[in-house]
Amino acid sequence: MRLPPWPGLSPQQEEQRVIAVENMRLTLLSSLAVIAVAPVFWFLYRGPLQPFLCIFRDNPYLLKLWPSNQNYVLNFAQGAFSPEDQCFFFAMTSSFSFLWLVWLALRTFRELRRVDTFYIKPWLSGYMIATPVCMLGSYFNYFGVSGHLLQPGLSEPIAIGTLKILFCITAFYYMLGALFEQLLLYRRRDKTIPKFRP
Repeated sequence: MRLPPWPGLSPQQEEQRVIAVENMRLTLLSSLAVIAVAPVFWFLYRGPLQPFLCIFRDNPYLLKLWPSNQNYVLNFAQGAFSPEDQCFFFAMTSSFSFLWLVWLALRTFRELRRVDTFYIKPWLSGYMIATPVCMLGSYFNYFGVSGHLLQPGLSEPIAIGTLKILFCITAFYYMLGALFEQLLLYRRRDKTIPKFRP
């Protein structure tokens, strides 16, 4: 990846910048890998594994893999979706959340081992504002009567609601990992990096 010139950086700081960009690329690729598994789950849960899906709804430990599932249980008590649709939904949300939990654990381990020091000041401020909003919105999202852009609706097909919640799960874990990365980077930052002036 060709980086735009950053005047005023020392050779060591430029080297640290390259490392930081490489880490960003690795994070993005690993995130896309998690997302790419979702269609595999979808195919398996709508096909050969469909008879076993209700274990996710009926097992409290599997159900809690995505904590907001407790909210959806209350929503579904209104009888909006068939038992088969409910089992599919909980299988997808729990499985996908588990994948993101593994991703977050591996990323946390990697972040704790990093020693690079290239810190871009506005990023932490942005993540400190955006992450809580995104996480709270994802965690407390629920099925409304009709739904809207990111909120699933009881009148929508379960596939649409599932996709919306999978997006919320992705945002929840990705933002949490990004904030943790920026906090650690802030602690070991190079305070002499000049402001970017193209």
